[in-house]
Amino acid sequence: MVKAPIVVFGDGSMSSMKGQRSTCPVMAVNYFKRFFLVIVVNEFNSSQKCPKCHAQMELVKEQKGYRIKECTGECHRKGHEDERFLVNRDIAAPMNMFYILIHLILHGARPKTFSPKE
Repeated sequence: MVKAPIVVFGDGSMSSMKGQRSTCPVMAVNYFKRFFLVIVVNEFNSSQKCPKCHAQMELVKEQKGYRIKECTGECHRKGHEDERFLVNRDIAAPMNMFYILIHLILHGARPKTFSPKE
């Protein structure tokens, strides 16, 4: 049995820039398909939800292109600044896409938190 790495791409359906068409990395997907198993995942809510508890996150600061979000769910303890969970939204999104993929494989459906019709 040959073990091939799996490459997961977001489908580009969600755009963070208002008025701009999002771009699916078609050329990159086609290139990687030549060497790896490629899976394309819908990105709905992937950068909006906490990768630990899947609660909604809020933007805390934006500087020099880094968009840091804070969990508002069970990862957040009000009054405990040292126990806040902060994450860059560009790191949270692929972590959540991996979770979505595993959930699809195990349960045959997207998790409700990441479904457009929640």
